[in-house]
Amino acid sequence: MSGDSPELGYCLTHAGRAAAADCDQCGAAMCTDCIRPVRLEILCPTCAARDALKEPLPQASAAMSFLQPMTRPTPSIAVPTVVVPSVPPPSQAQPTPTPVWRDQSLEVPPAPSDPPQPAPSRRLPEGWFDPDTGPVPHPDPSPRVALPRFPPTTVPPSGLNSPVGAAAQPVDGLGSSATSLRDLALYCVGFFVVVLLLSMLFEFPLVLAHRAANGGSATEPRDLLHPGKLSPALWSALQALSQWGQFGGVLLFTYWFGRKRTGLDLKSIGFDPARFRLSDAGYGLMLAAILFLWLLGLGSIAGWYSVAPASSAVEGLTILWVGFLILLPAAALEEVVVRGMIGNLLARKYGAAVAVVGSSGLFAALHMLNPGFSSHPFAFLGIFLAGIYLSMAYLATRNLWLAIFLHTGWNLLEGPVFGLPVSGLQIPFTVFQTTALGPAALTGGEFGPEAGLLLCGVVIAQMALYFYFRDALAPRPELSPESDPGTRGWRGAAAP
Repeated sequence: MSGDSPELGYCLTHAGRAAAADCDQCGAAMCTDCIRPVRLEILCPTCAARDALKEPLPQASAAMSFLQPMTRPTPSIAVPTVVVPSVPPPSQAQPTPTPVWRDQSLEVPPAPSDPPQPAPSRRLPEGWFDPDTGPVPHPDPSPRVALPRFPPTTVPPSGLNSPVGAAAQPVDGLGSSATSLRDLALYCVGFFVVVLLLSMLFEFPLVLAHRAANGGSATEPRDLLHPGKLSPALWSALQALSQWGQFGGVLLFTYWFGRKRTGLDLKSIGFDPARFRLSDAGYGLMLAAILFLWLLGLGSIAGWYSVAPASSAVEGLTILWVGFLILLPAAALEEVVVRGMIGNLLARKYGAAVAVVGSSGLFAALHMLNPGFSSHPFAFLGIFLAGIYLSMAYLATRNLWLAIFLHTGWNLLEGPVFGLPVSGLQIPFTVFQTTALGPAALTGGEFGPEAGLLLCGVVIAQMALYFYFRDALAPRPELSPESDPGTRGWRGAAAP
């Protein structure tokens, strides 16, 4: 500063007021009202130069100590001011300042107030979020991503589609054992009621047709499994209507119950049409053929089965196609109920291992009302192992399609193709006629191969082969991306 006394001149901004100092940049005289602290700096009102007064004079500092904000008047005329040079000490020579003229008609804006800055100790790394000041600026010109203040809430997966060993909690927050068992009991009771009502509704046309064909005589439920005097085409059409109607009703009930009680929809239990692959249908039918032909071949070699043709080629194709249309909804109904909803309700709390065992036990219990179940001691064991085999297919693909077509293929080969009883139910039209000649404990007798120890051994052997060769059967990663579990091979990340 060239001036050090308030009597050296008059301030150009505030006319008539004594100047306290001069600006080092432009030489303008500044009074005590001009010298305003701005973040430990002095702002010159003439040239807007910061640090114009790095070391304030004593009289300026004293003036700033009691200075209060005030409204500055805006003069309308230009007032020339001649700066009087100060008397320098004898040892120093000061140059004579040049008079400065300034048009006071221009309004000088007030000094802006900067927002408070965080202390240096609170400085955060680049890109982090500060709750007081927002994203912290950084001199690095690279793009920054401000993190959200609250992390996104993630809902853990549930059911058999979740990773094995992690018993996921329900969506509605009900995670106790009593709640899971209550939901399971309510679903089972509702399922039996719905099936009873739907069977009465959709089998009513078949009952009327039977009575009309038999002269109005009473018809028992077992008689509906045979056409009697009805034409095979009419009987097949009414059977297909009954099976598809019951499947559609149970599907709607499962969807409603899952949405209202458990938070599980059809997609979450594995019945997603968008994830259907023709490979699932092909693999299911192929595995069913391998399993059944293995059983039939071993039984024929041992002399326990006798196979003979029962229909022509044209009749065989018709039987094959019609039998597929009738058996597909029946197998899909059981898979949606047992592996889909019941299995996921058990897996939600107890994990996949308990779900596989529990759903397989319920699957065997559903067949206890079939004819001949009580007379064969190994019927429960055979159906239980079949349920575990179907659960492996469900876990390997994370959807129900492979299990549905594996189930359908087994019933189709067992009944309409080779003429054996399907869990105690005899199919009237078959391509071949197979007679069980061996012991009932091995072949299952009139209940079918499910009640025989031969099927138990074949299923156990095929599951053991699967576990032994699953690394070789697993597809390459580029052929089955992890983003689409429906394309996974037999290995599956969640095999029990």
